[in-house]
Amino acid sequence: MFDNMMNFGEMFQQAQEVTGKMREAKSQLQHVRVKGSSGGGMVEVEVTGQLEPVSCRIDESLMTQDNRELLEDMIVVAFKSAMREANVKQQEMMQSMAGGLELPPGLMEQISKFMP
Repeated sequence: MFDNMMNFGEMFQQAQEVTGKMREAKSQLQHVRVKGSSGGGMVEVEVTGQLEPVSCRIDESLMTQDNRELLEDMIVVAFKSAMREANVKQQEMMQSMAGGLELPPGLMEQISKFMP
């Protein structure tokens, strides 16, 4: 019985450590910037590590009425590329923050969904 209480205490302490590290990671991710591009760099989108859009750059040669649909598609592709890069940064940061803690695979990602 006391062994279970000790394990619960250790789990609670680990949960507190994880919560603190997750808050730190979220704060750091706000300052991370990643870019995605399409059309060989003709369209570039920048987002934060928290998936917030920062900027969009479009090559002037694409700014014609004839290119409207192409440009719209290129913006979406660039944005998706930036989001993938940001997700990679998030995963890397969460793994580094969890270093040393014995957590089940995928737990950090699930916990991060509930962090403010």
